[in-house]
Amino acid sequence: MAASSLPLFRTAPEPRRRALIGLTPLIDMVFILLIFFMLASSFQDWRVIPVSAAGPVGGGAGPKGALLVQVRPDGLRLGGHPLGPEALAARVQAQMAAAPDRRVLVEPAPGVPLQAAVAVLDRLAAAGARNLSLTGGAGNLSPAGGAGNLSPMGGARNLSPAGGARNLSPAGGAPRR
Repeated sequence: MAASSLPLFRTAPEPRRRALIGLTPLIDMVFILLIFFMLASSFQDWRVIPVSAAGPVGGGAGPKGALLVQVRPDGLRLGGHPLGPEALAARVQAQMAAAPDRRVLVEPAPGVPLQAAVAVLDRLAAAGARNLSLTGGAGNLSPAGGAGNLSPMGGARNLSPAGGARNLSPAGGAPRR
C-alpha cells in the first residue's frame, strides 16, 4: 500500500487567541464625557422671588395702604424713615401680622446693586410679606460686578410695566432714555 497523506496521529487544533477589548479608550471616553457634562451643567441654586412690577412711585407715597421700602446706597427707608435691615424686618413683620394681604413696594434708588435689592426682597419675604412689588426704581438696578448681563437669555430685561425707558443697565449707570 502506498503512503497516505494522512498524518499518523492527530494533533489538537491550535487554540484561537481571543481578541482583547482595550479598556483604555473606553475609560478615556468616559472621562471626556464626565468633563463635558461637568462644564455644561450649572450648579447654581436658582430661586424665584414672586414680584409684580408696579408703576413708578412718585414722591414717596404708594397706593393706599401699601408699605414703601426704599433701597438706597446709604441704607433702607420704610415710609421715608431710615431703618436698619433688622428693624425693617421687624416693622414689616408687625405690619404683616396686622394685615397679611398688605402690599409692599420696593423702590431701589439709582445705582443700587441688584444684589442689594434682591437681599431686601429676600428679607421682606422672610418677614412674611407675600404681596411684593418692584416699583419704577428698578430701571436703575446695576449688577454688583459692574458690567455684565442681567438676563440669562441675553439682552437687558425690562422691568417697567409700560415697557418704557426703564431698562436694567448692564453698565451700572443711569437708565437708558
